[in-house]
Amino acid sequence: MLINCDLGEGFGAWTMAPDKALMPHIQMANLACGFHAGDAEIMAQRVDWALAQGVRIGAHVSYPDLAGFGRRALPSSSEQVVQWCQYQYGALHAMTYARRGIVEYVKPHGALYHRLHQDLPTLELLCQSMREWPGQPNLMLMAGPAGQQAIECAKAAGIFVIKEAFADRAYESDGRLRSRELPGAVLTDWESIEAQADGIRAGKLELSDGQSLSIEANTLCIHSDSPGALEMAQRLNAWSTQSL
Repeated sequence: MLINCDLGEGFGAWTMAPDKALMPHIQMANLACGFHAGDAEIMAQRVDWALAQGVRIGAHVSYPDLAGFGRRALPSSSEQVVQWCQYQYGALHAMTYARRGIVEYVKPHGALYHRLHQDLPTLELLCQSMREWPGQPNLMLMAGPAGQQAIECAKAAGIFVIKEAFADRAYESDGRLRSRELPGAVLTDWESIEAQADGIRAGKLELSDGQSLSIEANTLCIHSDSPGALEMAQRLNAWSTQSL
C-alpha cells in the first residue's frame, strides 16, 4: 500500500517537519501550496526532493488561512473554492513542470477536505474544473463510508479517485475522523498505528468501541507534524512491503 504524507508545511524561516528525511520513506508527497502553509522557496525545494526520490507529487490545497493552518472553515461560495484550488494547483504545476515533473493529484487539506466530503455541489463544480486543468490530475478522497458519496460524485464527474485512509488518526464508527479536539484523536504509538494499518489493509478496521468499519483504500496517510513522524514513516514503509 502506498504511503502519502503532507509536506511543505512551513513558511519562510519556519519549518514544521523533517521533510527531506521523510521523502525516502513515502511514495506520495502532498505539498502545501501557500494557502495554509508553504511558499515559493519551500515548494520548489520540496518538488526537487520529491523528483530526486521518485515520489509522486500532489497539490495539498486549502482555504486561504495561514493563521489557522487551514483548519478553520471559511464562509465561501462554490466558485470561490474552485478558484482557490485552481490558483494553488497552478502554482505547484508551474514549479513542477519547470523541473520536468508532473502534479499527479489534488488532495484537499483540513477544513476544506471535510467540506468537500459533505458539500457535493461544490465538489462537483471542482471536479468539472479539474477536468480542464493541465495534467488532468486525480483527486484524493477519504476511503470508507464517510467518503463514499464524495467518491461517487467525483467519479460521476469523470475524475479518477485515489481512496485514502489514515494510519495516525482515530476513526469514529460512521467512518469520520475523530475530532482533534477529543482525546485519542491522533495515534502516536507504533502498536496502535500498526494495528490500524493492518485493519485498513485487510479492509476491516476494528474500532476502540468494539465496532468494526469496512474500508477499502489505495493509500495510507501520515501527517508530517505528528509526534515521531519520521520513525512512523520508516516503519510504515517497511510494513507496506510485507504481505498479509
